[in-house]
Amino acid sequence: MADIAFWTLLACAFVLGLVVGRLMTTVGKVLDDRRARKLQHQVRALEAGLRVAQKNAGEATARASGRVQQAEQALGERDDLVRRLSRLESEAQDLKSRLRNECSKTAGLRRKLSDTSEAHARTLVELGDLRNELDIARYSSDAASDELLRIKSERDELEAELGRIRTEQAGGRALPGHR
Repeated sequence: MADIAFWTLLACAFVLGLVVGRLMTTVGKVLDDRRARKLQHQVRALEAGLRVAQKNAGEATARASGRVQQAEQALGERDDLVRRLSRLESEAQDLKSRLRNECSKTAGLRRKLSDTSEAHARTLVELGDLRNELDIARYSSDAASDELLRIKSERDELEAELGRIRTEQAGGRALPGHR
């Protein structure tokens, strides 16, 4: 009986070992399956994240490419504006130079006109003095008619000379208030 009990106990232990081994294997498989599913889920999630990241990277690349084109276009426009500004500055410098030149010419013409006006005024004063002298000489000496004719002749010559001077100074115009 002891043999049977031993063999029974041994058979039970063997069966129990088999059952426990199978149970442990099944539990291990279930745990491994859960881990595998979690890992597969993580892999799928990472793949989906990778696809989203690749899509976003493609869109960002396209946007960056568009911005690069816009920047290149803006740089081209800026270069055109810089060239135009340079040309305008050059034209402004040329106009300033021409204006200075014209101003100096105008100043010279003003000086010349002033000198001519001064000479004209002197001539008018001299002419007035001559007229006064002629009038005095005419009224003071009736007896010297020969002298008077000579003075009158000089006066006519001076007036002709004055007229010629006036014509030259006025550019062909007669001076106001004189013959």
